[in-house]
Amino acid sequence: MKRLFLSCFLILIITDSYSQNITGTWSGLISTKQTNLTRNYYFTLEIKQDGRTIWGVYNTSDSSNNQSATCLCSVTGSLTKKPTARLDLYKEHVEYFDNSTASYLYCNFINRLNLHYFTENNNEYLTGQWFPDSGGTFPGSATGGSFVLQHTSNRTKRHVDDYFPKLGKMIERGKSDENRPLIKADDISTATPAEKRMLNAIKSITAIK
Repeated sequence: MKRLFLSCFLILIITDSYSQNITGTWSGLISTKQTNLTRNYYFTLEIKQDGRTIWGVYNTSDSSNNQSATCLCSVTGSLTKKPTARLDLYKEHVEYFDNSTASYLYCNFINRLNLHYFTENNNEYLTGQWFPDSGGTFPGSATGGSFVLQHTSNRTKRHVDDYFPKLGKMIERGKSDENRPLIKADDISTATPAEKRMLNAIKSITAIK
């Protein structure tokens, strides 16, 4: 009986460490590559995960306070049926932009976020690349860029559900066995040189360490 209990306990530990949920607030930096210029902005991603369905919003800002957004967009994504550390989020709508800036062009230009999920010493990170809409135009011939984020809260500050009137149907389509792992973080030691540079950059930002 004791052996059976111990076996079940070990299975629970392994399952918990193997299966993770990326719901919450992720804060960091996003860059744009233009002709002879790379510009960085504060970048916040607030997302929820239910089964294989992921939804939320991202914003860019000139401030580390993610409530002062110059650009706010809704995004959705779907995890594969096999555990993965990589996922894509796609822009749904530009929800808000600052009329006094060119943020609408910037918001509307981003079409896809390709994310890679890492952990190190109980810290969680997302690195990746963003890609433009193939039919979009942006001043300076921007061709996309990179971003890096750290998991700063298990909750979202915004009511992200409000941006998705068909959320129930989205969640229904993404239903999965609750005991089956859906996302698994890679160890930071497996990061590419480019990803390691981004991860080192975010660690140097005291406000979000």
